[in-house]
Amino acid sequence: MRLKVPLARTPRHLDTVAAVGWAGGEEIYSYADDHCLLRWNLSTMEASTVMEMPSTLFATSMQWYPRTGKREGSSDIFALSSTDGRIHFVNKMGKIEKSFEAHKGAALQAKWCPDGTGLLSCGEDGAVKLWSRNGMLRSVITQMPSPVYCLHPDSTSSLFARFLKKTTWVPLHVYVGMFSISCDAASDNILFSNNEYCYIKSLKTQAPPLKWKAHDGLVLCSDWCLVSEHIVTGGEDCKFKLWDRYGRSLFISISCDFPISSVAWSPDGQCFAVGSQNILRLCDKAGWPHSLEKLTSGSLLSLCWFDDSTQLVAGSGTGQVIHAQIVGRTVECGGLEVVQTKRNILEVRDLNVDLAQESLETRDRITRAALAYNQLVVVTTLQLYIYSSKNWNTPVIVDLKEKTIALILQASRKNYGSGEKVTSISNDVVAIRDRAEASTVWFFDPTSGKTLGDGKIVHEREITELTLSQCGKLSERVLAFRDSDAAVFVGRVKTYGIAQRIAKIGSSVEHLHFNDTTNMLAAVGEGRVTVWPAVEIAFVDRTLLQQSVIDKPVSGLGKFPILRRDEIIFIKTQSIFSPTLQSYYPYFRFTDNVISLRRSDGSIVTTTIPPFSGSLLQYAAQSKWDQAIRLCRHVKSETTWAILAGLATASQNIYAAEIAYGALEEVYFLTVPSDELETLQHYSTPEKLLVT
Repeated sequence: MRLKVPLARTPRHLDTVAAVGWAGGEEIYSYADDHCLLRWNLSTMEASTVMEMPSTLFATSMQWYPRTGKREGSSDIFALSSTDGRIHFVNKMGKIEKSFEAHKGAALQAKWCPDGTGLLSCGEDGAVKLWSRNGMLRSVITQMPSPVYCLHPDSTSSLFARFLKKTTWVPLHVYVGMFSISCDAASDNILFSNNEYCYIKSLKTQAPPLKWKAHDGLVLCSDWCLVSEHIVTGGEDCKFKLWDRYGRSLFISISCDFPISSVAWSPDGQCFAVGSQNILRLCDKAGWPHSLEKLTSGSLLSLCWFDDSTQLVAGSGTGQVIHAQIVGRTVECGGLEVVQTKRNILEVRDLNVDLAQESLETRDRITRAALAYNQLVVVTTLQLYIYSSKNWNTPVIVDLKEKTIALILQASRKNYGSGEKVTSISNDVVAIRDRAEASTVWFFDPTSGKTLGDGKIVHEREITELTLSQCGKLSERVLAFRDSDAAVFVGRVKTYGIAQRIAKIGSSVEHLHFNDTTNMLAAVGEGRVTVWPAVEIAFVDRTLLQQSVIDKPVSGLGKFPILRRDEIIFIKTQSIFSPTLQSYYPYFRFTDNVISLRRSDGSIVTTTIPPFSGSLLQYAAQSKWDQAIRLCRHVKSETTWAILAGLATASQNIYAAEIAYGALEEVYFLTVPSDELETLQHYSTPEKLLVT
């Protein structure tokens, strides 16, 4: 994956481009110190002059009024802050509809609330203010003794960061959470920086702020991801760094040639852009770089992503407006590989057949592509294409009349739109974490939308990741989830009167996923890969569960190793249950007995587990207990015997359970009458099998 930047043309602006903004559709607007407001067509990158603004208007920021669900169009006005302390509401024709004094000194930044109900501004007077849509002052959120340079409203929580400098003015970010929307009280914190330090302070308690040293020099720019709540900062030390919300270091770049002048997260949180002198980098959400583009545009002062996270624009110090588009995205499934080579062209390669290649062309620009279960799903700006690997010439085409699709879940027979990592789908169940209650998971029928199972699952702590088993019937469906303490639990979708519904199976896990051909669960954390071949044993015998776990250390994975998967997950914006995305880790793959992991530097490492567990699960699913017993006797492993004992007990197969428990030396022999033995075998607990 890389950025494709067209060859530089003669700059249309004659001075520094201080503000760029996406107007919706294929249009962007730019404003520079030459006082010209330009409109750009992204298809051709041709610019036309909209209006020449007053010679006294020097802009500091621009943001369009947020789109309110209209499929095609852009908003009518944008907010333009200026160095004279005023904020201007400008329409698409360049006419200033309203202008009001917002700050003493320069108004350094103006940002609309995500729902468009208000406008936030900050200025050199140190004030952060909230304005109505009509420009009436609602409240002064805070008054600082030194300038507040820029701000960014958080769409899902009340997190906000204020980056301040007392003695020397430098461009630093301020993040202001919106109190007018529903938010989690636990995330009501302030992040601010001073000199080379960053601070996070809670607004609810009097506890001292969390403090850490971010850079060796001044912090020049930052951005807070709305998806993962991770922070990227750039400083005068010529480095960009990645942090979590607790100030823990996730990634530190090598020293660049020039200070970092701008950073910006993509809306989907999968990557971020870094701008400096004549350099534009595209980096993965884990920090490692995808690509580096060398330019001749000077410093990149402003960055703006499109809402589909496939392209961005940048304003530069030489007057150029840089348009970059992500190409080279690759998805794989089995022997198929799909690569996006151009804005509307995909190449399909069959790695099992020499020179087998197909070229797929769409009418509009491609925004997403997903390949799983021999189905290729391609999302464009106006249409959705579904290809079958058996016939690439006749796709199913669906017109997208309403909202932009940014996330899709694929199962073997279902496709569904919702939120990544806190939503999972199988052929018969959709599991969604409640947006308001992060500890609650709901189950729905993917066809009718009705609730399924025994109702919702309520956990004690916040659920940060969940995944559904993909094999078996609805009665065997299991949900695995990870909470905020990195503990792993499994829960039944349907209990059929059984009292226990949730069981803990592990801890210190960073990522987890079910196998696509069996119900084995894999997780990664603390430099090891852990596989639970049969998680349903947790409801039968916890001792057997511990004996059946496959734990494999993997060295050289770096600080944050992750599993890699091929199922591409997208989200449909503004969905009722669209939760806050907590995705930080890239995709992973767990097929058969092969596990692919991505190291912290972006390289992929493949490891394997013994194939006997998968074969044993298939024998048990087909009730081939004799073959399962022969396999265990051939392998002579306590792990396989423990798996067989748990599966046989869960299936109420006393014959196989007796043999398996006997091999594990966990059988007590009793002398009892035959009728009592039959009753005992029917009601005995699985901790120790009782036989005569």
